[in-house]
Amino acid sequence: MDLRWIASRSASCHHALEMLAADRAAPDSDLAGALRSIAEQVDRQCHKFAIPAERLYQHLVPLSAGIESRVELATIVLRKVVDPAAVAGWAGQFATLLTEAKAAYTALRPKLLDELQMRAGPLREQWEARGPGLLRGIARRTSDELIVERADVLLVEPVAGGAGAAHLLYNAVRIEAVLVNPHASLPEVVRLAWMLGQLNCDLPAFSESFPPGKARRLAGLAMLPPTLAAAADVELVGNDSPELLAAAIEHWRLGDATLAEPLASWWTTYTASRPAWHVALAALDQMVPEPE
Repeated sequence: MDLRWIASRSASCHHALEMLAADRAAPDSDLAGALRSIAEQVDRQCHKFAIPAERLYQHLVPLSAGIESRVELATIVLRKVVDPAAVAGWAGQFATLLTEAKAAYTALRPKLLDELQMRAGPLREQWEARGPGLLRGIARRTSDELIVERADVLLVEPVAGGAGAAHLLYNAVRIEAVLVNPHASLPEVVRLAWMLGQLNCDLPAFSESFPPGKARRLAGLAMLPPTLAAAADVELVGNDSPELLAAAIEHWRLGDATLAEPLASWWTTYTASRPAWHVALAALDQMVPEPE
């Protein structure tokens, strides 16, 4: 897999907005003081238009890494998440909020890009050493078609003690550039492999029977057992035990740790029969409860 590592101030800024709105960032940080009001205003607009905030940021974060104009960015993002009639009424206000957020964030983090490149050094070294083996292990247990040829890794400021997301529509992942693993049993390089492994799960052959939100959730759950097993192969984790699976579900925010039991059962059935991946995803959909 050809990875393009991108340290992005804009992606970091919008990642921080999402973490603040979700109460995952430190409440007493300087970012909270500068950006919380903006994050809350964006969140209120999402509620007004009945849009899950996560859906908005699934587009905003990756697109912002390549679009400098706040007006253009706001318009493109809104066209993807609201009815066309609502875009004109919200785009101007949204662009203003993004401009204010970027200005405040830049003032607080003038040397961010250099810091992100430095912070990402250990993760890149670990990926170069273990990443190919992780991907081979994932592909061997699932399908070669699930491994993308190239992807962007968006490096963002750590504001939630280690966090990340896969952006399937953009062949990109974002990951906080932490200096140490937040959870000793789950190295960040394994989180990176898990997110990268999800990127092709939105291909029509795999996901056409699911709405986008459900497809993303199923991709995250389904790629967890093969990723942990591959990590055990290259000695990044001690073993792919049920306890580790539960810890990954909890720490990587896939839901309640009790999901580990049906997910492990699904994986056992899958490895015994090796059905087509879209069939396996449909079975998983029947076995795990909908999030509350």
